[in-house]
Amino acid sequence: MAVSKKLLFGTGPVANESLVSYLIRLAELNLYTRMSWIGSLVGLGLADGSVNKVRANLGKLTEVVDVQEEQLTPLFHYSSRYGNHSHVSLPTGEIISRDHLSWPASRMCFYCAAESGYISRLWDLKCVTHCPIHGTCITEVCPSCGERATLDRGSLLPCIPGCPLKLEEQKCGVETFGLMRLLSNKFMGTNYSLLRYGFPKELVNGDISIVLQSLSLLLEVVTCTSIDEGKGIKELQRDDFAQAIDEVSVLLSKWPKRMPHILKFLPSENENQSSAISPRQEFGFLYRRVRENQQSLQFFFDALVQHVNGPDNNKVITKRGSPSMLEGDERRLYVPARSAGAFLGMGRAKLRHLYNWGHIQGKYVQTGYGKTLWVNRESLEQYAELQRHLVRPRELALSLNVSRQTVRSLRKANVLPCVHGSEKDGWHVCCYDKRIVSEWLETLKQKCVKTHTGSGLLSLKEAVFKFNKQGLSYGKLLTAIDEGVLTIYLRKKRGEFGLSVFRVRETQLVKWYGPPEPEMHNHDGS
Repeated sequence: MAVSKKLLFGTGPVANESLVSYLIRLAELNLYTRMSWIGSLVGLGLADGSVNKVRANLGKLTEVVDVQEEQLTPLFHYSSRYGNHSHVSLPTGEIISRDHLSWPASRMCFYCAAESGYISRLWDLKCVTHCPIHGTCITEVCPSCGERATLDRGSLLPCIPGCPLKLEEQKCGVETFGLMRLLSNKFMGTNYSLLRYGFPKELVNGDISIVLQSLSLLLEVVTCTSIDEGKGIKELQRDDFAQAIDEVSVLLSKWPKRMPHILKFLPSENENQSSAISPRQEFGFLYRRVRENQQSLQFFFDALVQHVNGPDNNKVITKRGSPSMLEGDERRLYVPARSAGAFLGMGRAKLRHLYNWGHIQGKYVQTGYGKTLWVNRESLEQYAELQRHLVRPRELALSLNVSRQTVRSLRKANVLPCVHGSEKDGWHVCCYDKRIVSEWLETLKQKCVKTHTGSGLLSLKEAVFKFNKQGLSYGKLLTAIDEGVLTIYLRKKRGEFGLSVFRVRETQLVKWYGPPEPEMHNHDGS
């Protein structure tokens, strides 16, 4: 089509301005009552919605407006992929469903238009329901005078003369405001801070396609409407859609803490209400959508697994029917009692004993066979590590170079606490942690005072023997050392180890405990 005339007045586009906005401004500048008259000069028929046709004819505007072609290129950056008109390419090279676009449309933020003198292309994105600057609703109707902005108009603002355009008091919620800023960052290249909202880092740092995919998924959840890549969105009424976006923004905030709220929207297919669940039955279409797009929605998948296996949830994931969620045992935060017992080398009775006394964490879940114990994997591995270092009294006595009676004395004095024992947790035999014993011995060595003479020093064994009749025990002696009442010395002789290397001064012992009772002698002097 040959251009028949040039516009009397021309102007260049503004950065981030929409094509509709530019055509309206040209019409207003040249006193046209409708912007379609400008479009007709160059074959820009916006009504047919063909993005490729519009893009092909965009350069003809240079013939009627005194601007360079490269100035007009950013105006309309959508283009359909060859052979696929359901998706459009963005300048970044990202491809999104065309159903995510609301183009051409006349909705806008009236306050932004009044302040800046143009309409932002951000309003082309359907999920943008509120302004990321003012927090006000994106609409075709002036919030002050009530005039409607039709697409084919000749002025930027349709308001009646003298309209007192005042900022509406009712604004969107904090989470929705944050979501609008997230969309602006992805679509417009703005740099709003999003730290306060707690959105998933994958959305904050990822491409817009992941953001839109996540929004579509959650919109389907909260509306119970089939939304495939944005197609079902257009079936929702404007108010219902805005409300759904509000709900989605709340669900995405403080991620992943809102996962329980997300799952409340889902109709469960778990007829028996079993606590040992198959994700396909429990989460239905949500699980299927996430699995189909797991590469881009891995963060959602991980949050789902984390929630199900969390301490506040009474359900665990079974392997049956859900291999995708349990690819390898490392993904299983909870394991059944049989597997846990085999891992520790003990029967289920002992395992339940460990659980009842808090040595391992877990939960009882309802299955088709009744309640069964499932053990937290992390606590299971921690106890397995502890198990490697457990020793019985006989072995501990040998390592300390004392009698088993002495070990018992130290336990009763709480100098050397046990991990298991009849008095502690009902365990049939006492068990001690070798690591704690080693740390305790090292602490004793650090308390030792250097001395150049062994005169007047008694070994701990000698001290207990000498003051035994007065009731001195290893427990009392080591407690006094620990409390700083007695000074301890290190005088290691050949072949000594454990507690036999330590000494106390007899004079200090007498001052603290009194003189030892004299030994009884027979009349014959023996």
